[in-house]
Amino acid sequence: MIPEDICIEKDFESKGWKMEDAIQDMKHMIGMYPEGCRRTYKRYGTTFYKPYRNYWSGENKYMEYFSHVGLCEKWVNKGFIPKDVPNYALTRRGLNFLGRHIKVNIGNVEN
Repeated sequence: MIPEDICIEKDFESKGWKMEDAIQDMKHMIGMYPEGCRRTYKRYGTTFYKPYRNYWSGENKYMEYFSHVGLCEKWVNKGFIPKDVPNYALTRRGLNFLGRHIKVNIGNVEN
């Protein structure tokens, strides 16, 4: 594990948050949760996953934290219904962070 991951885990411990809950939310963002929606595949002994989406719409304390440390980007819809709802998307660093925790190489979102 790299030092950045250890610092984030320490922050979670100090706040009383569970890293497993944040990982589950991140998996949901890219379509890996609930299990069985889309599956990983193996090539040459390495596990891969191709996400078909990458977003979270609504308040989430984990995504808010990740947006401050650069694992997510945040934007607010102006003029849409519901108005002023925060949206989050994992950055490449966020996808790599999630991949390290679940031991899967995660690609970019399909176009």
